Amino acid sequence: MTAAPVLALPSLAHLRREKYRRSFYEYARDFWAVAEPAVTFVDALHLKALCDHFQAVYEGRILRLNVEIGPGMAKSMVMSVLGPSWVWGPAGNPGFRFITSTQEHPLTIRDSLRFRTLVYSPEYQALWGHTVVPMADNNKQDYIENTARGFRLSKSVGGKVTGHRGHMVITDDTLDATDAHKDSARVAMTNHLKALSSRRVDPKTFRWINIGQRLHEEDAGGWCREQGFETLCLPTEFDPARRCTTSIGFTDWRTTKGELLFPLMMGPAEVEEAKRQLGPYGYSAQHQQLPVPAGGGILKNVWWLDYIYGKAPQFHTVIQYWDTAFTAKEKNDASAVTTWGVALEGVYLLDCKSFKLEMPDLLEQMKIEAGLWSPHEVLIEAKANGLSVIQTLERDDEWRWSLVPIVPTLDKTQRAHAIAPFVARGLAKVARTQPGAQLFLGQADVFPAAKDRDAADSGISALLHVFTTYTFGGATAPALAEEAREVAPKNTFSKTAPVERDYDRQHEFNSSSRALF
Repeated sequence: MTAAPVLALPSLAHLRREKYRRSFYEYARDFWAVAEPAVTFVDALHLKALCDHFQAVYEGRILRLNVEIGPGMAKSMVMSVLGPSWVWGPAGNPGFRFITSTQEHPLTIRDSLRFRTLVYSPEYQALWGHTVVPMADNNKQDYIENTARGFRLSKSVGGKVTGHRGHMVITDDTLDATDAHKDSARVAMTNHLKALSSRRVDPKTFRWINIGQRLHEEDAGGWCREQGFETLCLPTEFDPARRCTTSIGFTDWRTTKGELLFPLMMGPAEVEEAKRQLGPYGYSAQHQQLPVPAGGGILKNVWWLDYIYGKAPQFHTVIQYWDTAFTAKEKNDASAVTTWGVALEGVYLLDCKSFKLEMPDLLEQMKIEAGLWSPHEVLIEAKANGLSVIQTLERDDEWRWSLVPIVPTLDKTQRAHAIAPFVARGLAKVARTQPGAQLFLGQADVFPAAKDRDAADSGISALLHVFTTYTFGGATAPALAEEAREVAPKNTFSKTAPVERDYDRQHEFNSSSRALF
């Protein structure tokens, strides 16, 4: 009699390996405590969404993913620590190569050490130690390699990655919130992202995950959107108008406006505290994934009073303000001009235009714009390119308008804060149906977080000049003196000498302002 065959039952280890191979989410839940024993794992729907999207990127269903989600939502742990360890072990690909990057070096090292703690742990090695064998001689704080030649390289913004090519890049908070409005910081970030984009093992299968918050229109999220990344955007408070859906079938599950993303950790009390600490701009950027709060930035959209184009009152003065740049290149700054009429009722935007022209063409355009409006004064920022413009026009026999060189003593954000009290009083008026007004408001609404802001720069600087030169029915706005500490120049200008502001004579603000009419 033949004995019945003995069926070999799978071991518990085999069953666990198979469970984790199929689901990164299941693996992340069970191995969270190994990587971060000091922080208790709290399950939430957004964590599953993060895991599912990481798995989709690894499996090639999404090649480039941009994740926008607030601080404290475990995005770094899921995407940058647990994710790579899942690929090496449960997914069965120890030769996979990761290049990770953050803005701050300490955070870069923090996540690198978490990853190393995880893959070196007895729990991890008990299941995948036969394939994931760390190479002790090639392990540093920012570089971990295994015997299959897979590695996880960690770099900060500005750090060189020359000599390494990865299958996946993971960028995480590459722009610091405190530097979001600094051009130099954003340029450094963009250059870093461009450098990473070339570090590919195979261009056809190269994967990229970017994680962060929307701090500026030119932040990493903005760059990724321009490059065609798919976006997973999960605001802390749900906004039905911005419900997120992605190509793997995900849809934000929330239904009620203001519904919280992670109420067990970020409940109503924590949200209110975040709003208090971060302020409206910080909270909007970091938690709502909007560079400016809903309703506008420093200069609220509703503050700009509308008027019917062609039916403005008699103007006492017409000015043009030029913010100049010489370039015909698509990516460089543009020159912009705003034209304003000054009347007893306030200041009226007559026109706004933006150009990308080289120096000779720009000078001709300036003559055209001045000829269209016959301004009493043409104001030009007397710095960098503006100095060359002023010097050239002063020698030009065809130029017949009064030039007013201006040397700003406030930065661009301070200028916007300085004019805000006047705009809020309804002293700045626009004809919203006109293309020029639409160009200006499109940038002013999100200033200073706008990607393009040349038109807003010109208009804001023009208004600062007007509001510190004239009074409107006594509206000298102590708030302006409080915020900007600007002193009016008594409307006296030299054609050759730039106008400068004297901060130390704040008390003379009212007496030195010229009353209109």
